Amino acid sequence: MLNRVILRCSLRKCYSIELKETIGQQKHQIRFRFDSIASKYKQKSSRSSLKSKSKIESIDNEPYYVKDFDFESSNVSDRFEASKLLKKSYRQDSVDFSRTFSQRNHQNALFDDDADDDEIKYHRRSRNFRSKNRKIISKNEDFRNSRHFHQSDRKFSKKLKPLPYEINAENRFEILQSIMMPLYPIPYGQQIKIKSIRSKNILQSFGEKLKNLNQSIRFNSHHLPCPLEPLRPSPSIDSYRNKDEFSVWPGFDDNPKTVGFFVGKPSANDRVICVEPDKIIISKQSHLDLAKKFQNYLREVSPYDVCQNYGLGGHWRRFHVRSNLRNEHMVTAIMHPQDLNETELAEEMKRFRSYFVDNSLISSLYFHTSRHTRSTHTNEPYFHLAGNETITESLFDRNFIISPSSFFQINTTAAEILYRVIMTEMKLTKRTTVLDLCCGTGVLSVLVADQVRKVIGIDSSRSAIEDAKRNADLNSVKNANFIVGTIEEELPKLLQENYLKEPVIAVVNPSRQGLHPSVIDVLKRISYIERLVYVSCKPEGDAMRNFVQLCQRSKQCATSFWPINAIPVDMFPQTEHCELIITFERFG
Repeated sequence: MLNRVILRCSLRKCYSIELKETIGQQKHQIRFRFDSIASKYKQKSSRSSLKSKSKIESIDNEPYYVKDFDFESSNVSDRFEASKLLKKSYRQDSVDFSRTFSQRNHQNALFDDDADDDEIKYHRRSRNFRSKNRKIISKNEDFRNSRHFHQSDRKFSKKLKPLPYEINAENRFEILQSIMMPLYPIPYGQQIKIKSIRSKNILQSFGEKLKNLNQSIRFNSHHLPCPLEPLRPSPSIDSYRNKDEFSVWPGFDDNPKTVGFFVGKPSANDRVICVEPDKIIISKQSHLDLAKKFQNYLREVSPYDVCQNYGLGGHWRRFHVRSNLRNEHMVTAIMHPQDLNETELAEEMKRFRSYFVDNSLISSLYFHTSRHTRSTHTNEPYFHLAGNETITESLFDRNFIISPSSFFQINTTAAEILYRVIMTEMKLTKRTTVLDLCCGTGVLSVLVADQVRKVIGIDSSRSAIEDAKRNADLNSVKNANFIVGTIEEELPKLLQENYLKEPVIAVVNPSRQGLHPSVIDVLKRISYIERLVYVSCKPEGDAMRNFVQLCQRSKQCATSFWPINAIPVDMFPQTEHCELIITFERFG
């Protein structure tokens, strides 16, 4: 009896499949390398060959059936889809099927650089991903308790914690508020004090780490490595979010088509509940109204179910709403196409458009089908259904285009304060060359362009660079150059081409993961960089490692940087998060 199948995949066309069976009291295990047997057992046809079967003979001449798929496809998503169908087939026959992917696969091929940590963890678990090629078995409790559940599997099987809340109709809004707005019960003046103290503690921690370096340490009277200026408060403390990403998931009443935010984490909890965002005051009321309308659409019109696990079917995933200060809204519905054909997708788009097109709030309507964790137009296209293709936001009398996948600061009014602080710390002159690293859609580059000699923006996201170029053209900026690539690769090229000349000021605004150590090494080696402004949305995390590395000397670089000023800016009222800007100067 065949009772277990394990499929191993990598980024390249090196596949193996392990078939396990139990005959009497003996267990047999057979492995096949697809790259060596593909030509013998694969039908050279399109993905429709998934419906056919090929025989592979075991050592006991017992037939095994493995559905064909495009083993040699260079498209990772195609191969992944094929493995899902393979899994579905075996599950129907009550055979446990699991897939293992190399760590490099799910980091580089299936997730974008800006992917949310919780979402990555969830889909690694739900897609049966494990690092170091560890095997993972079915989450089915009956199989866990069976004799086929080996101790080696148990060691690598993560135990999910129970949801720490008893959610019901009366308390669900209060619980969601405590998660998304933990400081909401506290007056805003007191919130500012709390965040100021946290910023001070972060700088003190930074100073303690600097004491371990063999350099002359300079601390001020407050035992900080640099002055800490007063926190800059946000002009808006509620209804400030210009973007909301609503999830589609079962609610407290087990209605699968609930639109809202998660209580619980799929990567940590055995149960996750979606709660409607009715009482989330940091979101605009117009966003909440559109989310409610979408929920009604799912429950009353759409025939398709929610997608909780990519491998188990379902379609609806998320609903995005963006808006500007002119109250124009961009709406995007996101679904997993699964096995829907073009006609079925077109019919669903038509239903969605008819339901929303007459809404006076909506200026731009999109529909996005994606098999990937992060929905960007680089992996699968956005379908523009109605209205304008973009909306426009204004900062300092400059206009910036916002497309469905564009990055823009979540709090527009506080963003002006953030960029004003950054520009003040840069000490710009007409001789200055600005390096805008992790430039995103080029907002800072456009704002400083008329004050400096030239601006060079670098970002690894091609779509972000495309938006940056469009924003430069929209604002008639001629002295900005935007480059797609990694910082550690592109900066040395600019240096070799004599494109960087003193003085150079660098601004880095990375994601929560901070910069790779190799990027810090490159920045320290470029002696033309006299000043560096580091903008961190999570300074107590990986960014702290970057702060220390900037101050470390090495054999490769005799000089380093030293902090000279720090300014916290509250971009997220009612929450515990706060931006911290630290300015470094060349030292030694």
